[in-house]
Amino acid sequence: MPLEEKSRRISEALKRGWKMLSEVCPNCGAPLFQTNDETVCPVCNARYILVKSDEEAAEELLRLKLFELKDMLSSKAEEVTREISASENYQELTILVNLLNGILDAIHKIKRITEK
Repeated sequence: MPLEEKSRRISEALKRGWKMLSEVCPNCGAPLFQTNDETVCPVCNARYILVKSDEEAAEELLRLKLFELKDMLSSKAEEVTREISASENYQELTILVNLLNGILDAIHKIKRITEK
């Protein structure tokens, strides 16, 4: 990306009232900005979570993995719900309802863990 375009994007971030941080983007080297609760690079639009220790980094990584898992489980719950809707076999319905119940329990547990 040309230097002029990088400068324009950084200027736009400043005009929006974003706070410039001392950290730089590991992708493009531009300064990172704080906006609301996010740390972003205005040049490459990457989002970052700033941490102070390896322990905090590990906790954030786990939290992100749990969010990914919750999204996958939510998608599976939708699939199972469609299968329940289409099924007319009571034996199959019992299996699907039990599967959906397990998925929803797992989603609920993930929500409790990530809200702490």
